[in-house]
Amino acid sequence: MNAWTLRLLQVLPLVWGVGVLGLWVRLARSVWQLRRSERDCSDGSELLRAELTRAMATIGLKRPVRLLLDPNDSIPIVWGLFRPRLRLPAAAIHWPKDQLQSVLLHELAHLRRHDLVELVATQLACALYWYNPLAWLASWRLHVERERACDDLVLASGVKPSAYAEHLLHVTTNLSTSPWTQVCGLAMARKSSLEGRLRAVLSRKLNRRGVTLA
Repeated sequence: MNAWTLRLLQVLPLVWGVGVLGLWVRLARSVWQLRRSERDCSDGSELLRAELTRAMATIGLKRPVRLLLDPNDSIPIVWGLFRPRLRLPAAAIHWPKDQLQSVLLHELAHLRRHDLVELVATQLACALYWYNPLAWLASWRLHVERERACDDLVLASGVKPSAYAEHLLHVTTNLSTSPWTQVCGLAMARKSSLEGRLRAVLSRKLNRRGVTLA
């Protein structure tokens, strides 16, 4: 083994460690930013809490969820492994009830499916294997399938596909999101994946039934 190879073997663990540390810092910053955003939020009105209770009953979720209203035009997002919080923009007070229900059902579907656990596990795996492009590809595919699975749960609850597609389009085009908060939170939509989701929502050929235990 020559000196160059020996030096490379000594440097590689350091490079790997720097990459892991950087991604862990990114995750920690995302958690901090979401917690910080709570200080600017207010609790939802009685009407919104009633709609939340209705959505939870519809989707079969029994875990307590704290509803927050953000004064900014931020996209709906859910986060918190142990104390779930669902943040809506303040404009949600004026949304039509069918649109509000679509948004609530989608975000609550993430909690019903335990997607936050999967999200954190995915982020940790990507941090450990940041040098492997297949890890990031798998993370992206998990995101796509996760969102489509939640869309299917919303449609299975009785929301019309055309109406839900309109609600997705409205949320994505009129509200803003931050890439930092998406590291440990699940926002309703991203512009980058909107076209594929709209096609899936409006498709009549897709099988939307849940996966069986077998």
